[in-house]
Amino acid sequence: MFRRGFLAAPLLLAAPALAQGWSPTRPIRLVVPFAAGGAADNGARAIGARMAETLGQPVLVENRGGGAGAIAANAVAEAAPDGHTLLWAGQAVITTNPHLYSRLSYDPAAFVPISNGTRLPLVLHVHPSFPARTLAEWVAKVKAEPGQHAYGTVGRGGMTHVFAEQAEAIMGLDLQDVPYRGSGPMLSDAVAGNVKMCFDGVLPAINNHRAGQLRILAVSSERRLEAAPDIPTFAEQGWPQLTAYLWFGLFGLRGMPAGAVERLSAAVQEAARRPDIRERMARDGAEPVGSTPQEFGNLVEHESALWGEVIRRANIRLTD
Repeated sequence: MFRRGFLAAPLLLAAPALAQGWSPTRPIRLVVPFAAGGAADNGARAIGARMAETLGQPVLVENRGGGAGAIAANAVAEAAPDGHTLLWAGQAVITTNPHLYSRLSYDPAAFVPISNGTRLPLVLHVHPSFPARTLAEWVAKVKAEPGQHAYGTVGRGGMTHVFAEQAEAIMGLDLQDVPYRGSGPMLSDAVAGNVKMCFDGVLPAINNHRAGQLRILAVSSERRLEAAPDIPTFAEQGWPQLTAYLWFGLFGLRGMPAGAVERLSAAVQEAARRPDIRERMARDGAEPVGSTPQEFGNLVEHESALWGEVIRRANIRLTD
């Protein structure tokens, strides 16, 4: 049984008064372990721009992709723990990589949670030629033909793959996974009909759904998306256990001043409450969060246990 306590409601909480005793004295370096232009980078730039207004110093986004997040993590780990070099990371760097690899080039415990910045759900989409227009029809079809259907994911061990493994286990399915090196190649094959079903993030797939090139059968959010109210959730179709999110949040280095953690967290929370940020992200199916360090730490701990269980059960291991 998979726990869902952390998904009960969005963490859009009132930010505390800005912590006293710490202020940035130079530009803040925000290292993002992804290429520019994706969901993580977009969120980092949107939140970072508003943080700069609050903190009175520029927030400079630095894209350091590669190594399943290790390149970015090591770049931050080498900096001084003074609050001026931060990591904008998703689940992989802190919660799933330790379960996927026998060893890492960085220490996940070296990072302290500051605030969950953004989140976006996952989706299941099929090619229009696939004979299922609802999730129930899809489940019935693949159950009737065990082992005969393959699904695409954005890389083995990534969140789309781990979520797909969770769905297989909960729904009692027998599917074959086809890992791609990124959403772009997978979507190209999906639109062409070379792979008939995919688990994906909502942002890459939503435009193809709107264009009729793909059919999204379910979204893993708690509620239907403002950007696509025609797409039902897994929960409303009978699978509340498949409520989950890709998230990206702000981490600092352990040993940094407590005042820095609190003030940086308050700046993220302030940014997340901005109507322009919410509207901008909603268009892509994403949502700003803004949480306290304790709330974010609880989420990280919970998801490490949750996805670690899925990874162990599915025997997903990646080479060092």
